[in-house]
Amino acid sequence: MRDVRIAKVLVGQFVAVVILMACIELDDVWAEKYRKPLTLIDTISLVLCVVAELSLIRAAHGLLEGKRPHAKFWTMKALFIANTASYRITSLFITTDMRIGDLCYTSETLRAAYSGTVTALVAALVAVLASFSFVPKDLTDDPVESPASSGSSGSSGSGAKSDAEAGVNASIP
Repeated sequence: MRDVRIAKVLVGQFVAVVILMACIELDDVWAEKYRKPLTLIDTISLVLCVVAELSLIRAAHGLLEGKRPHAKFWTMKALFIANTASYRITSLFITTDMRIGDLCYTSETLRAAYSGTVTALVAALVAVLASFSFVPKDLTDDPVESPASSGSSGSSGSGAKSDAEAGVNASIP
């Protein structure tokens, strides 16, 4: 139980840091001046959150066995992480505006363009991962007997299915 609380704190700190970063970035000048330490704080917060979530998946491995929990996790998180990380990394390297002919592209626009390109490339890979992670078999009810339903909590203990369970299972080919 203590581990779950630690994981909740690590996920919660990430939520708080994201909100704080959004508020800080409202002041463009200050955010630009302290971009590197802010990027570091944001990245460390993200890594701690991901480690906590992976720890929870690992702790529930027995319950999730055969359901490809890590693949599902990375399918859901990959684009978020790719978008955040690529923008933060490009913000470290793209610091000046670019002039091409009569056009001037701000460093912010260039960061967004490069980050969007990386995110789009990662999205193609994530689509392939998703096709292996979320298979039709996972959408069917695979009745797993829970400890609460298998105990003697006033049931006859005969193992007979309820009418609702029998109806659901009968409709599955």
